[in-house]
Amino acid sequence: MAIGTSLWGHHHGDTVTGTLRGAPWGQPWGQPWGQPWGQPWGHPARPCPRSFQVRLCVSVSGRRLPHSVRLMAELQLDRLKQRGHRRVLLLRGQQAAWQQEVTLAPGTSPQCHELAAYLRDEGDFRDKLSPIVTSLSLALPSPHPHGLGLVLYGDTHVQAQTHIILEDCGDDNVCVPDLRLSAHTPDARLRIGDDNAVTLRVGATNAGEGAFEAELWVQLPDGSFYQRALSDTQEKLSCNPRKENGTHVVVCEMGNPMKAGTEVAVAMELSVTGLEDAGDAITFHLQLRR
Repeated sequence: MAIGTSLWGHHHGDTVTGTLRGAPWGQPWGQPWGQPWGQPWGHPARPCPRSFQVRLCVSVSGRRLPHSVRLMAELQLDRLKQRGHRRVLLLRGQQAAWQQEVTLAPGTSPQCHELAAYLRDEGDFRDKLSPIVTSLSLALPSPHPHGLGLVLYGDTHVQAQTHIILEDCGDDNVCVPDLRLSAHTPDARLRIGDDNAVTLRVGATNAGEGAFEAELWVQLPDGSFYQRALSDTQEKLSCNPRKENGTHVVVCEMGNPMKAGTEVAVAMELSVTGLEDAGDAITFHLQLRR
């Protein structure tokens, strides 16, 4: 019985589009009302190259307001991620959220606060492509300090987003990799009825720009079982078997990013048995994707 391999891949560019914004909401007629305004934004701080300043500015205006209005301001960094996976944290306390009561004089200039934040080390998180969304929410504190008649109206929840600047991705910050894959099996013949040891030798290269979350996928035919994977070019090769849509596959991490010019050689050791009904050949399907 012979062994065959087939290859296929993805060569799409990394693009992220879209924006999220907060929406205003209304209040009953005949009640005192206030219209708050807030905006978060950031700019790089020095000397740490991974740190930056987040500046929050809040103001309030309206009709029949008291001389001062107390509001609760809440900042959330990278709010679309779960708390344990947020990529941006505040320097003070290493938290992704900040909450403080602010006292505003209606009709005056915005009151601003600056907070120091930083981007975690790139080895601490996997997702480097999706936008980092920062939000600022404003609400009346509890218990209500101005009685039950004051209702907020306006931009009580605003958002801003930014992207991580990717290395070696050109001026447009969009990486266009060129992933290439080769494979062969030195043991070209199998014995029906035996437990066969097969080594699948794979070469993966990137001739383009960096490929983020690059993975080698090997689809195993029936009767094939993953044993281990070795590499003399990748210091830490991580391969894990899994089941996808009823199919057994082995997924190996090629790099995040798999940098331009990277060449990875993988020797995947498999055991193959139960070939009585397999026909004349079995085929391993391989894919290098991101």
